[in-house]
Amino acid sequence: MTNFNFLKSDPQFASFADTAIQAELVLSISPTFAATGSRTALEFAVKWLYSVDNSLIKPYDDTGNTRIFSIILTRF
Repeated sequence: MTNFNFLKSDPQFASFADTAIQAELVLSISPTFAATGSRTALEFAVKWLYSVDNSLIKPYDDTGNTRIFSIILTRF
């Protein structure tokens, strides 16, 4: 059981549920891999946000980092 199992119960989160779960499971084995997996899960989650929230405007540069900071800058 992980903190992210609830994501698997809703099909709309399928694009990043497994990645988040795997990142948490590997934490005790390799914190470095857990950090990398967490970043990947975050990028997938942000892609999902852009696909469901029409008020978000895709930034000029379609990288994960730019998408994340674009949300931060426009929302806060």
